Amino acid sequence: QFGKGHGVFVQEALDVSGITLNKNTIPNDPSSPFYPSGVRLGTPALTTRGMKENEMKTIGKLISQVVYEVKGYQLPDDKEARQEYLKKFREDIQKNETIKTVRQQVLELCNRFPLYPNM
Repeated sequence: QFGKGHGVFVQEALDVSGITLNKNTIPNDPSSPFYPSGVRLGTPALTTRGMKENEMKTIGKLISQVVYEVKGYQLPDDKEARQEYLKKFREDIQKNETIKTVRQQVLELCNRFPLYPNM
């Protein structure tokens, strides 16, 4: 079970991993729009590179690994404590070995599907 504001943690950890998505509110979101609980995914950047179903499965697994790594983070109810908590979280994810490994796998995948293949 993920807590309030979990979309913030997922988005930031995936950014460090080299995967971009947006934090987003979900229906009946218990958190504020500034710290939403959900995320929104899109595939145009992937399909433009020529990625297909197999790559989508790989990316889904990579996303899952990162989500698992940040599942224990919980946005504090105390608004004053949030900034310090997020600062500590950002420091933690920079050091996280799983996230570093995912980043390397993302780079390898992107190198196989360059944006400008004829350059």
